[in-house]
Amino acid sequence: MGRTQNWLMAGFVGLTGVTGCVHTAKPSANCASDPSVALASLPMVSRPDLEPSLDMLQTLKPGVMPMQPLPGSYRGLTEAMAQTMAVQSCGLANSLEREGHVGSDGPSKWRHHAYRKHQESEQFRRTILHLTAQDLRNRQAGAALAAYYGLAEAEVSLERLGESAAQMQRTLTMAKDTRDRGLPLPVKYEELLRRELDLESNRAKSLHAIEDLNGKLRSLVGIVGESERLMPMELPMFNPAPVNVDQAIHTAMTYRPDLQLFRYLESELSTSNLGLTRELLGSVNALLGSAGAEDWKLLLLRLSEICFGDEPAEVQQRRNQIRSVRQERERQAIAEVRTAVLDLELAMKRLAISRDKLLNQQSQEADIRKRSAQGLASFLEEANIRQEVIQTRLELSQAMMAWQRARIALKQSQGLLVHEVPIPVLPR
Repeated sequence: MGRTQNWLMAGFVGLTGVTGCVHTAKPSANCASDPSVALASLPMVSRPDLEPSLDMLQTLKPGVMPMQPLPGSYRGLTEAMAQTMAVQSCGLANSLEREGHVGSDGPSKWRHHAYRKHQESEQFRRTILHLTAQDLRNRQAGAALAAYYGLAEAEVSLERLGESAAQMQRTLTMAKDTRDRGLPLPVKYEELLRRELDLESNRAKSLHAIEDLNGKLRSLVGIVGESERLMPMELPMFNPAPVNVDQAIHTAMTYRPDLQLFRYLESELSTSNLGLTRELLGSVNALLGSAGAEDWKLLLLRLSEICFGDEPAEVQQRRNQIRSVRQERERQAIAEVRTAVLDLELAMKRLAISRDKLLNQQSQEADIRKRSAQGLASFLEEANIRQEVIQTRLELSQAMMAWQRARIALKQSQGLLVHEVPIPVLPR
């Protein structure tokens, strides 16, 4: 396996539709059949009771545990900043670009014709590496922006849950005062305590999500060795205009780097780059490109092509294989675009529903406050409608972040994210 193939095998993972990692390696013989501890040496036991006893929890103080204080300042990040940093800091993509310049200068004593052919071969290799790198950058930008809006959603959730917790504290205070005066409560006091614990549990989950997404986003935008919290600074303008599916698909067919790569392979395939083409096909599937003429025979085929104008049969066979792979990738691209457009439409419907729900609840809240001022509504009625308003505000924010993620997914499926950012000039 050549050096170029090593890089392309890594880069082509992004072109073959792999979205996760699956460990398929078999255990070694020592691990599988030569255990260091005999099973008979372990004690025979009955089924134990693994439920934690209350005795071991005696040292816990009653009530809600205090939350870790939030940072006083953050490192601000916009969508454009995250996109640019993700594209320009994609390590594997940058390595592929550098690989395109390794050994690209032909021997100075070559004759003109031989040197020209060498340059054509190097240009073919550089183009393949560049398009593979572009696809990796597009995917990394999509992942970074998905994490960006995931972080924005988690931060908004933390704010709304904080408002709910503060409202619950006021409700508990008034409920306790009502109970202490011997007046009846429309809901059990213990039920209010349970709701408070649920809120604190959800806040803890939001904090965990924020920490996790911060680490993921820092990695995707190239921030290494820093622990300061990132904070999304703004939301782009909302555009409710429907997306033309046919136009969106046409854009994907034009700009997606992986489709550009296979079209380039199909059009530029010749005897002189047949060896590298086999490596590329092998990167798509290990069985493709596994058979063919040896390197010394390729030279004879090339001479035959020059002298007699005959295209070797293998060249046409490889072109057919590339065409088949390209067509399959185009079908996948079309499906990705259609899915992204559908997600965008569903997110807009969620936004409309949440908006109408919030407007209705705000009207109810205003009415209850008027009745409460006249002594016609209980404090629990006012507290409940306030909690509902806070929850619906959260749902509205979640719907907006879902719309933003769907918008990013559409642009990624069209290959646009990488084209919106200048490619870094890398030192050789």
